[in-house]
Amino acid sequence: MIVKYETSARSYERMFKREMKKAGYFNTASGLTNYIIQYGKNAITINTQKGSSISITRGQLRRAISFTLFKRTIIRKDMEGFSSYSSALFGMINRIFHHIARLLKLREGYRLSLKTLRFWASGLEREKNGLQLLKRIGGHFVLFNFFQILQSGTSCLKQLDRYNLYAYIDSESYSLHNQKYRKGLQNLSLFDEQTEQDMILKGYADFINANKNNL
Repeated sequence: MIVKYETSARSYERMFKREMKKAGYFNTASGLTNYIIQYGKNAITINTQKGSSISITRGQLRRAISFTLFKRTIIRKDMEGFSSYSSALFGMINRIFHHIARLLKLREGYRLSLKTLRFWASGLEREKNGLQLLKRIGGHFVLFNFFQILQSGTSCLKQLDRYNLYAYIDSESYSLHNQKYRKGLQNLSLFDEQTEQDMILKGYADFINANKNNL
């Protein structure tokens, strides 16, 4: 996880602590009230509206905050990776980010999305010093083109760890489909359209699996 998100998580958690010292409670996404019994040095003790007493460590809360800042969109189930009391933890996250987040009720549960922008640098697959420059100016995320990587090699992927960058690999299947029809090449394919699309997606999936250690 990027260091800046870990630093921000500590700040958000401290603000939440100050708020809870005054308010003394927070609500879950479904509206149930959880009461703060003790906000200790290492853990937060909570009495739920249903009458049970639970504990969530401050470390668990900070890791969940850092995860939210990084992912931007989370669901309650994501919190299970940090605490067995995922509903309470999700409620904390909702309270912490309520001023910059949107909470939606979906058929399968709740989803929280931060209303923020993320900058993705693109076109750096072949730029020898592009990733280094991106890191120097504070960037963290790059958008790579699958077919550009196939043509120019995977050296750009090997640079991600070196500069602590995260990449999204665009399959470009939609653009390839449009380009094919613009050039009138649809009749030159040896396969039907669905089979060709499946082959593109399979190649993309195989590529991601083969290079996942660098992504």
